[in-house]
Amino acid sequence: MVTLLLQSCVTYEAKPLDTTQSLASVEGRTLNDSGLQEFLSAHGSEIGAHAGKWGLPELTLAALYFHPDLAAARAEQNAAEASLKQAEERPNPSVNLSPGYNATSTGISPWILTTALDFPLELHGKRSLRRKGAEQSVEASRWRLAETGWQTRQHLRESMLTLYAAERTRDLLVDQETLQAEIAALLEGKRKAGESSAFEASLARLGLSQTRLALHETERRAAVARVRLAEAVGVSSAALDAVRLDFTAFEKRDTQLDQAEARR
Repeated sequence: MVTLLLQSCVTYEAKPLDTTQSLASVEGRTLNDSGLQEFLSAHGSEIGAHAGKWGLPELTLAALYFHPDLAAARAEQNAAEASLKQAEERPNPSVNLSPGYNATSTGISPWILTTALDFPLELHGKRSLRRKGAEQSVEASRWRLAETGWQTRQHLRESMLTLYAAERTRDLLVDQETLQAEIAALLEGKRKAGESSAFEASLARLGLSQTRLALHETERRAAVARVRLAEAVGVSSAALDAVRLDFTAFEKRDTQLDQAEARR
């Protein structure tokens, strides 16, 4: 009986997060994770373990599965629901063990162990108020989870759009660099042949240098954007580099804008 009472009075004890273990967990995640694949399938997205591109819908689901902010929000909701369940129950009795001294004992040790059982009695309506407060906490945790999910989706979309813009700009600058390099070489050849001025050749080289600087800066921004996209998903940069990204969601928008401009 005492054992059962002691077991029923066990309380939850919070433990600090191990940052090293958490970091190792993030670094070890991949988009081929079996749990993620099941999560994708359950939400109508079919990405094979070895094929397929990852677009905005798939990465959004991956973020909802992996992102630590959502994991914290879910844990908060679970804790609130556990508190609600506890609030609906009657308080557990407790056992108090304390030493005592019996001065009348002879021939045996006067020290004794006393046991006391405490059965708390709640006033009328106290449990109802406690349950109502717990229900409000559960409702608040659900709203916070929904808000966190929306913020995670928005952050992911912005990060992916930033990467798309940087990579598209980089591709345009690569083409521009190739063209300007050809023009600079052509004008330099004409200058040597006396068919063009040194000023024109110098301007071509200056334009080429400026394009290369812009390309270098765009490549840097693309690298940073890729890291931030990985953070938005909740995986490492290496995990994101291991898959092909699909920017169709943004390319369609660009096509619509181009068509609208053409009609003006």
